[in-house]
Amino acid sequence: MKNKALSTFAVTLSAVVLVMSPGIAQADELVNEYSVSNGADGYNSTLTLEYDAPISKTEAAKEVKEIVGEAGPATISPQAGKVAVRKCNVMFSQKDSKGNMSIQHKCKSSKSPWGFTLNKNLQKVITSKVDENGMSAKVNGKDLGKQADHNVAKNYFFHGTFTSKDNQTIDWRDTFKFKVKGKSKITTLTIGGRVKFTA
Repeated sequence: MKNKALSTFAVTLSAVVLVMSPGIAQADELVNEYSVSNGADGYNSTLTLEYDAPISKTEAAKEVKEIVGEAGPATISPQAGKVAVRKCNVMFSQKDSKGNMSIQHKCKSSKSPWGFTLNKNLQKVITSKVDENGMSAKVNGKDLGKQADHNVAKNYFFHGTFTSKDNQTIDWRDTFKFKVKGKSKITTLTIGGRVKFTA
């Protein structure tokens, strides 16, 4: 069953410095980091580029667009913060410019396997191994703790299992760090979402 997702983008800026010159109202802003976020049904992702020294907002946006094909700005869809509801035996799957996330749950089972891969276009610009923090989750508000972390190749299939039953809500989150082509010192990808499989 195909899931039609509404995807939107948002840009967040931090450590903004205004460059002023005599006779000029305001030049381009400088930023120490630049983020682009996607929001869809039960899924959200944020890619953040961090810099050793301030970089112009225009240049940072250009770098992000070259990496993931989008630079914003826009707003996150309200669906991104809501629980995605699927029937058991129907896979939850969301794909954006950063990666592809899927979760499965067999009816009457107490396990929900998940898997995530980085988008192939993003893989092309990654110049290092990928450090995964380790998937963390809560099920109906109960903390399941953190799953294994990894330091692996960029094409690795990240995977694991949530302990959850029919009609329980899985609230999950994971973080990945790596280097990409360009001026940024480190890139962080955070993914997360909420899903419930009904009987």
